[in-house]
Amino acid sequence: MALLVGDQASAVVAACTAGVSVGFLRSNVAPARVFLGDTGSLFLGMTLAVIGLRIFAQEPTPSTGAGLLLLSWIAWGDFVFAIVRRSWRRIAIWRADQGHVHHRLVRAGLTPRYAVVSLWVLALLGGVAGVATFQHSYERIWAAALLLATLPMIWAAWRGSTHSHRRGLRHHAADTGSESLLAGDRAA
Repeated sequence: MALLVGDQASAVVAACTAGVSVGFLRSNVAPARVFLGDTGSLFLGMTLAVIGLRIFAQEPTPSTGAGLLLLSWIAWGDFVFAIVRRSWRRIAIWRADQGHVHHRLVRAGLTPRYAVVSLWVLALLGGVAGVATFQHSYERIWAAALLLATLPMIWAAWRGSTHSHRRGLRHHAADTGSESLLAGDRAA
């Protein structure tokens, strides 16, 4: 997108960021040997945000904004869902939990590796949809349809993981004779 708006500096930074990220991913596939951590993920997020703001400043249109959001829709969706989920349960929004999309996919039955690969594929589809939305206005409908087509899979994974998580707690409570786990889950 940076090249499409003629921002070569942002394109070079984006290419460097992509290269470093791909190099990092080799060591981060399960079983991971290297982890990004808070500092690395904050720096990566800031870099991508600055690139996105520079692109938007070059061409401030709704299709540019929609394209940029689609490029990172998994991260934005997980972020918004975490805020809503924690607020709904009256948990501090900065507290860690096991409710992120990856955790839910694993609880729904996917192996950690397949959960990550699924998220990579969805991110790639979001990237294609984002560039298509930015580049061609008639393809916005296609991009929106592509995004909406992935939502049932995510919803099914979320519902399946929630159901299997509660079922596991019930079995554990029945085995130990403890109802405190179920009470804690209902309160959460």
